[in-house]
Amino acid sequence: MEKKLSKRNLLNNFFEIKKQVNNKKICAVVKANAYGHGSVEVANILKQYVDFFAVANVDEGVKIRGITSSPILVLGKTKNFKTSLLNSLSISISSIEELKNLIDFMNIYANILNVNFAKIHIKVNSGMNRYGVSTLSEFKQMIKLILACDKIVLEGVYTHFSTADCDYNYYLKQKAIFLKFISSIPNKLNPIVHVGGSFSILNESKTVSNFDMFRIGLFLYGYGTKEICLKKVLKIISKINLVRYVKKGERVGYANGFVAEKNMKIAIVPVGYADGFLRSFKNEKLWVCYVDEKGKKHVKKCQIVGNICMDCFMLDVSNISGKILYVEVLSNAEMLAKRHGTISYEILTNLNNCRL
Repeated sequence: MEKKLSKRNLLNNFFEIKKQVNNKKICAVVKANAYGHGSVEVANILKQYVDFFAVANVDEGVKIRGITSSPILVLGKTKNFKTSLLNSLSISISSIEELKNLIDFMNIYANILNVNFAKIHIKVNSGMNRYGVSTLSEFKQMIKLILACDKIVLEGVYTHFSTADCDYNYYLKQKAIFLKFISSIPNKLNPIVHVGGSFSILNESKTVSNFDMFRIGLFLYGYGTKEICLKKVLKIISKINLVRYVKKGERVGYANGFVAEKNMKIAIVPVGYADGFLRSFKNEKLWVCYVDEKGKKHVKKCQIVGNICMDCFMLDVSNISGKILYVEVLSNAEMLAKRHGTISYEILTNLNNCRL
């Protein structure tokens, strides 16, 4: 299984998004291996354009720190302060307890690690009830602690909109709560105020936005909306391991998943549910690229037969005469997601294992 990443399409999406937010800062979300696209590959392409990268945890941050000097924000809870600081990762703080723990750590280890300060972003829970400080009083106490500690820099304050794509009234409610929090920040601190997810840019483009930066994930990869000219960034292809001939009446795959109604030619494709190619994908039709006897390339749709195995599936290629070059395992996660009762995020992040 091989990933084909389109640099042109990724940059197209970035600049389309940049126009949508009137040239404000962009934080590229590359968590979960850049939604299955490859965090190192995506960061390499975007590093000279974006203002920030965002990851889910410290390990993800360290992985891309090796290829970019851009600021990297860890969105999840960080316990490994040492690794974060040594790799210049910005730390998300969701409570006064977390902040006090970091201050205690800095007071003991800052000189030992030769680190002058820790950059933090306070996460505000404006209504998603995941991470984030929930009360204005606790937020104000955190601001006081930051002002009293020269080893902590408030680099950013942020929230996440949970219904920007489906419930505009709740979006406005979350926004109003968040604005109350940021209005209490003293001017001398001047943090970057930022929001996510991707759909927030469509709502914010309708008005003069209060925010300095937008965290963008799904839109970067070409999914989620038709209001912006986005292009799919990823294709996943696979060669075949074997072609075999099956006689009428013979069975293919586990649990009598398929019985041949005629003599058939079957291709064994080395991708299975261990690679994130779900068992529910049985009976899908996939594009197969092949070369005919005259050396001309063609593509035809061929149907999966039998149940998906752990590390392969079987494809009916009876209608192909010629040398098969590859099978297109994925080109549009949105279409697959609709047919299989899930979301494109899950399809993309599942197909995350490339084996030779």
